[in-house]
Amino acid sequence: ALGRPNRETVMPRRESQANLLQALELTNGESLNKALKKGAEKWKQRYVKSDVIVQEIYRRALGRRPQDKEMAVAMKAMGTDPSVESIQDLLWSVVLMPEFQIIN
Repeated sequence: ALGRPNRETVMPRRESQANLLQALELTNGESLNKALKKGAEKWKQRYVKSDVIVQEIYRRALGRRPQDKEMAVAMKAMGTDPSVESIQDLLWSVVLMPEFQIIN
């Protein structure tokens, strides 16, 4: 649903709005959920502190630091000892940001 079309299909441009199948995949798709869980487990192993996790996810995914409000919300959601599930939720929220989903 989110991949590139095959080479035999000519796509002169990509739509900026998700179609129904893409929207469903982003909200509760099994493939995305598995990928985010696997990523969250790796982040949990690599970093211990919530603030470092948040800053690194923003830096690597968006190429910038989190804004003060973003940092506050993420820290409130993750707490001092982040669980895999809370890291997964943070990853999911960053992936859904329009800033992450650049479509040309």
